[in-house]
Amino acid sequence: MAEEAHEQEAAGTAQEPREPAGAPVGGTGGTEATEGGTGAQEGALSPNREAAKRRRQLREVEAERDTLRSRLDSYDRAEVERLAADHLADPGDLWLSTSIADLRSDDGALDAEKVTAELDKITTERPHWRKQSPRPEVHQGARREVPEAPSFGQTVKRALGGR
Repeated sequence: MAEEAHEQEAAGTAQEPREPAGAPVGGTGGTEATEGGTGAQEGALSPNREAAKRRRQLREVEAERDTLRSRLDSYDRAEVERLAADHLADPGDLWLSTSIADLRSDDGALDAEKVTAELDKITTERPHWRKQSPRPEVHQGARREVPEAPSFGQTVKRALGGR
């Protein structure tokens, strides 16, 4: 390992030892700026630590944004599927031909006109996806009594002239 360090120094590629993320920079003895601190204390933070702090805050904000975006997408998907339930047998089929981003307006809100246009387009292109009107059940409702069929003896009597 010592030979590698000498080889890297000779090649000019030796890396400077880095301080741990929580260690004080430049031997300041742990003097850090606190929120609401004075200008002299804020100067005690090195630019690298300040940048690392900002990057960490940025990652947290981006994670929160992504969580909120996925939550909004799920709400919008549910709303579109609710609207599609009036037109399609399976509202989930809508996502096979479009995405939620295609159904949003320029400001990012769900556009009802785009949803309606997409549903009209799908029901025209794929009529087998349409919601079918319910067929009437022929075995329901009031029934009249079926007359009893005449017996063989009654049929013979009628044929012989009612004797």
